[in-house]
Amino acid sequence: MTPDKPISDQKTPQRYLFLDGIRGFAALYVTFYHFLGWNVSGVPSFLSQPLRVFGFGHTAVALFIVLSGVSLMLPVARSSDRQLRGGMSEYLRRRARRILPPYYAAFALSLIAPFAFAALLGVSRPLPESGDILTHLSLTHNLFPQWSSSINITLWSVATEWQIYFLFPLVFLPVWRRFGLVSVILCGFLLGLAPIVCAETTSAACPWYIGLFTLGMATTILATRITAETSSSAYIKRLYLSLLAIITLYIVAVLLQKRFINWFGEVQGIYLAQTLKDGLMGAGVVCLILYGFLMSRPGSAPSLFLQMLESQPGRFLASFSYSLYLIHAVALTMILIAAQAYRWNDSQLFIGRLMGIPLALCGAYGFYLIFERPFTTSGKPKSVRNGNSGKPNSPPAEGAV
Repeated sequence: MTPDKPISDQKTPQRYLFLDGIRGFAALYVTFYHFLGWNVSGVPSFLSQPLRVFGFGHTAVALFIVLSGVSLMLPVARSSDRQLRGGMSEYLRRRARRILPPYYAAFALSLIAPFAFAALLGVSRPLPESGDILTHLSLTHNLFPQWSSSINITLWSVATEWQIYFLFPLVFLPVWRRFGLVSVILCGFLLGLAPIVCAETTSAACPWYIGLFTLGMATTILATRITAETSSSAYIKRLYLSLLAIITLYIVAVLLQKRFINWFGEVQGIYLAQTLKDGLMGAGVVCLILYGFLMSRPGSAPSLFLQMLESQPGRFLASFSYSLYLIHAVALTMILIAAQAYRWNDSQLFIGRLMGIPLALCGAYGFYLIFERPFTTSGKPKSVRNGNSGKPNSPPAEGAV
């Protein structure tokens, strides 16, 4: 691949609001998935089918990984020398400041709040093992199936993403600079598949997300080729055709899942099929984000898609999306403890889950104000679209999860 023109040399926005909107709505979707679409019984018959739309929470987590690759690659794509802003040490400092304080606060809350609530209601709750706590503290719990989701069902993906952060400057950027875009994607998926082939125990970490991260990197590089002269109609047509091909391949991957089990064994077969499905889903997300980049060009016609993502609700959700992702499972755990204490039937449990969603949103926003906002450069995402505000060389935000 020939070197791409840096984004900073083009008349493009310095921050893309639609990326924040995608992140915010995806966090909300994961919340709905855990409360309403994941292992829920007692659902009224007239709601059972509509609630199936919330049954794809794993896909939303994959979307976060692609978005992470996009966000972290933006500063590199903007630079003329294709280097990390401030070097690797500054990059790791920014990532640690953005990710770790809310993560450790959520970990502590996930330990303390359910045990205190269970004790108050007279419900017994087993204490976590020492290895469980130590692996969560070191962000390696995702490598151990028995501990990956034991304390908080969402924290495993934070550990996976944290580990990918180190691969970004040490492996992916050098491979991209030396061999190009296709090579870095192949490198990402090979690194992601190797642990599954070699050891079943690492499958809980979803190592194929490494490949999805490189798809996010590729999305940013492809976006550098969207200039003011790019034909919107021709580009959108290509995106539609790509999406059609991706959907077709995804259906084929679903149909072939049993064959994968026969060929590679039950565990490896399932996870190899999931790798293929998540990879195709990631490619679909690439098309979605490229459409957003295309419609974000100066002078582009208003897009209903972007207007929805850049709306005030989308921006509000984006502001505390990381906190919502971390904390909503704590609220769900408290509801399950109450259901155990008061012996709720299935219908009562469903109502409890339904009522728990606004409680989770309020709790997540409070958590954001206390544990996340102080460690971000700004309280709310103040994005620059079409160069209308902000400093011309202000860096893009590097979103969490």
